[in-house]
Amino acid sequence: MFEGAIPTPDLDAAQSALERMFPTAAEMDRGDDDERTALWRTWDAAWPEFPFKSTRLNKLVVHEVLIDLATELLGTEDVRLYLALASAKYPHQSSGYNQLLHADYPNHSLVVPGATSAISTSRRSSI
Repeated sequence: MFEGAIPTPDLDAAQSALERMFPTAAEMDRGDDDERTALWRTWDAAWPEFPFKSTRLNKLVVHEVLIDLATELLGTEDVRLYLALASAKYPHQSSGYNQLLHADYPNHSLVVPGATSAISTSRRSSI
């Protein structure tokens, strides 16, 4: 993002919402499983998705600056949001935690895997 593209008050409001949503690194480092940390000590945490409970985060996701940028880059007025989520990465945590930044199908594929693909086959066999 270009510094100053999104007004500071809008970013500050979203940051404030994230601080309430996720524990701090210090809270995670303590190792206590309490109401703030236990949810995030797993590789399959239920990361918050758009629309968020926070209107501040919702406003950031569909901020006019981002919509204008997408419109310009894609060369169309017909832009659509298919996924927005919030996640947190923490230092000093087990490698089994917080794996979401590594995302495979279905999050980033425009097509569904064919019936003979490894993903489809493994899903079918596990059902």
